[in-house]
Amino acid sequence: MANYTGVGWTSLAHTADFVPVIARGPGAERFRGFIRNVEIFRHYTQFAGIDYKNPEARPV
Repeated sequence: MANYTGVGWTSLAHTADFVPVIARGPGAERFRGFIRNVEIFRHYTQFAGIDYKNPEARPV
């Protein structure tokens, strides 16, 4: 997504806890209520018109 919007995703740690997300402006209605943290990226890409698919995992 960073290639399209300049927004990058990075983390030094992961959690399963709730993460508050506040949205304002066009498309903000997509972020009402509770959304699983793993679904937020999908909402961003769909709104930006990006058809993103995760690459398949392959054994190393």
